[in-house]
Amino acid sequence: MAEYGIRTIDNVRANALYDKYLGWIDEYNSNPEYVSDFIQRVGVAIDKPNAVLSEAPLEFVESADLFMPDWQKAKETALAVDLKYYALGQAFTRRFIQSNTSRVLDERTKKAIAADQRLVMKKYFGTMLRKTASGFYHGATYTPPKYKNNAFDSSHQHYVMSNLGSGDAAWDVDDVGWVKEHILEHGYSALNLHIYANANTIRDIEGWATWTASATPTVSTRLTDELATEGFAQGVSIEGFVLHHEEWIPDDYMLLVSLDEPCVAERVHPNASARGLVLIPGRNSNCQLEDSYYERSIGAAVIGKGAGVVMYNTTGSTWEDPEGFDFE
Repeated sequence: MAEYGIRTIDNVRANALYDKYLGWIDEYNSNPEYVSDFIQRVGVAIDKPNAVLSEAPLEFVESADLFMPDWQKAKETALAVDLKYYALGQAFTRRFIQSNTSRVLDERTKKAIAADQRLVMKKYFGTMLRKTASGFYHGATYTPPKYKNNAFDSSHQHYVMSNLGSGDAAWDVDDVGWVKEHILEHGYSALNLHIYANANTIRDIEGWATWTASATPTVSTRLTDELATEGFAQGVSIEGFVLHHEEWIPDDYMLLVSLDEPCVAERVHPNASARGLVLIPGRNSNCQLEDSYYERSIGAAVIGKGAGVVMYNTTGSTWEDPEGFDFE
């Protein structure tokens, strides 16, 4: 007896493809490739509209007999994390399905999954790299709490330019040491610092080889010899920061961060079945693949506002957000 339904040129039922793609999505969500070591270390998932800034301290106060303590829960600073929805339609019309092989539909589905990976990474990096995203301390909204004898004002800034506020010098190893102070003064450990930069920036850093050598350029060291033959490999440290190659960081920018604790809150859907990448069926109940589309709900906000610094290599005096991280 003949089987009815929309089929591809190579005679594969569209409903069978839809079921296969659901399996791909389930597998992807259970072990998403985008959950790199970076996101596992910087991100923490929340399913509520607010996150708590990680640096707000609690302090003991002197008390007397029959005196109730000063309840300090209110000192926690809540940060709103908006949950936004993003959709990707593939235009799997009846005519498209019937005019192509199943392999073509498979490849389009794989590209949709790759697009979801880019979306999540753009959310994380866009939240941290852009001053307008109110990521790390940026001279507005939040005044850093006091740490030991270090007090801060509302102008405290973690989006810095390489010229150190004066002169036109390009970035160098002294800038890295300067940025390190921005992180340590908030109480973060000097033992868990990391730099993320792209290949072009790493090439610039390789030109800093003399920072461990003699003032006389002709005197080499073990490190300069190693750089001459291998360049910077993963694990090389600069001023205590471990260097990582990451092409999500644009040219002329570096992300320097402490990974003592997660510094980004990723808001996920409160309904577990709606988390991750979701394949929404089309309106044709006899062919759910037709007009189906993908949806992702996600929000992100920096909660460790003193844990990171973004450095911009410029000879000017004006900060510019990196491009390529806008969604709306």
